[in-house]
Amino acid sequence: MDIKKNFEADCYVKNKNLFTKYRSFKTKEKEIIDFNHASLARPYKEVFDRINKELEDKARKKLCELVGRDDPSKIIFGRNTTEALSFVYWLAEVEKGNVVITDAENESVIRIFREHRDHGNTNCQDGWSTFPDKEVSENFNGRSMIKKTNVELRVAEFLKDFDEMSILEKIDNKTTLVVVSHVIRNNGKIIDIEKIAKKIKEKNPNIFIAVDGAQALGNLPEVNFKKLEEIGVDFYVATPHKTLGSYPLGVLFISERAKKKLGILNGIGSENQIIMGGMIERNLGINSNVGIALNPLRFLALSTAIETLEKKKFLVGGSFQNKCEYLFRLKEKFVYELSKRGIEPEEVSKQSCAIISFRISSMRDNQEIVTNLQEKGIFCSYISETQNIRVSFDITNDYEDITLFFKELDLLL
Repeated sequence: MDIKKNFEADCYVKNKNLFTKYRSFKTKEKEIIDFNHASLARPYKEVFDRINKELEDKARKKLCELVGRDDPSKIIFGRNTTEALSFVYWLAEVEKGNVVITDAENESVIRIFREHRDHGNTNCQDGWSTFPDKEVSENFNGRSMIKKTNVELRVAEFLKDFDEMSILEKIDNKTTLVVVSHVIRNNGKIIDIEKIAKKIKEKNPNIFIAVDGAQALGNLPEVNFKKLEEIGVDFYVATPHKTLGSYPLGVLFISERAKKKLGILNGIGSENQIIMGGMIERNLGINSNVGIALNPLRFLALSTAIETLEKKKFLVGGSFQNKCEYLFRLKEKFVYELSKRGIEPEEVSKQSCAIISFRISSMRDNQEIVTNLQEKGIFCSYISETQNIRVSFDITNDYEDITLFFKELDLLL
């Protein structure tokens, strides 16, 4: 008897579409009569809900604790920061006026207001993702279509001297939204958000303010969104995979004013904004428009990362002070090693503990240095805007890493 041939002749669910329908708990209860438990064994719905919803709820709760909030429904998730921030486009109703953004923003953030597209960067289609997320990816082919918006986007030249007037002079009574970074990605400069928000509101009290905190939450002693909301900040985006040691995930904290506008999202098609299950708290009634939910492993990764910081005492009582002090010690060591080689880091007042930027003047092509270091397994960044090398620290680094960095750098010099 040919056992293999017999198995190949067996039939469970050969049709791929039917199999997807069978495995989905979004399938209506009476659409499937399941007498296939001896083979495919669909889990009980209660099991599915617990794995998905409880992981999501736990992640929302932990994030609330980090930023001084008590309402998990004011958190929107995305597959990355850009996707999370893209919800601002709709909630701030930017099509009614103009948007002011600074030149300190990554091009992917500026692009939110220029193009409707798949900002989740499915399958690394546009090359923005720096860390492969195949471990936690969703069964989603993505949207390749790109549609231009009609929004007037005003870019303020803020990077030159960080003068808030460059932002304020772009604002008028038709400005709906201002986007500004909390920590500048190029050099780690910390921006006084409270000061800028106050001046923006004085000029236009109806304006929405979005803060790009991609380099902030976890790398500053505290980020309190409750206080920020009180001074007029409506949106705060964070990047757990950059600052909290998680898998790729974007987090958008929204104000009460923005939350009241969530219903707008139910009329938006996936060609304009992809909405997956789990991005917005289920009880708010905002439906997925792609029939797919965020992979719950993203939520598990976030909760585990926060718990790891707590166990290692880098996060205590909602404060990242211990983590910041550790990173500052690494940074001091790194600066000392630079000085021994006659290299001066970029002078930045009020700088993040996690970022240092410098240029080796004796080398014409600093990008080549970064490339050569990467070939040795030592990764840092080259920032084309400033032609600087950027080194960024986390708790996984130690003094030995710094020693190895300079050992390889010396060979290049």
